[in-house]
Amino acid sequence: QSCFEGAMYIFVFIWTPVLQDAHHESGALGEIPHGVIFSTFMVACMIGSSLFWFIEVHLSLTSAMRFIFALGTSTFLLAMKSKNVWLTYGAFVVFELICGVYFPAMGTIRATYVPEENRSAIMNYFRVPLNVIVVVMLFYELPLRFVMTLCAALLAL
Repeated sequence: QSCFEGAMYIFVFIWTPVLQDAHHESGALGEIPHGVIFSTFMVACMIGSSLFWFIEVHLSLTSAMRFIFALGTSTFLLAMKSKNVWLTYGAFVVFELICGVYFPAMGTIRATYVPEENRSAIMNYFRVPLNVIVVVMLFYELPLRFVMTLCAALLAL
């Protein structure tokens, strides 16, 4: 949980410069349409939440989550390797869709395996490594492609 959410919070900080760099590498001038891009990310997240209900009914949730984590890893690797702004954007939209599936799925898994009377204390323990991951990644101002590689590694764990 800390690894996925750490990668997700880092994504919040890096998507703009990554897409802007890809936009400039493609020879385009000016800024990317931040509002439109953010809106499509939110729509993808909502679609992912809706997909969760289909996944829950038709598939094993733990098996589906393994696939979701592998797909998340692939999206960061694709964005890292690509110099095409549309391919990078597509990878990020898929990652947001995955985030939409992740939150209801983890809530369901958590309700199944973590006793309710201890849930808040246990979940707070997971926030410590999550915060360490995000602060370390942002503090050192690492190159964007390296940060995307680290996010892919976090999702692969």
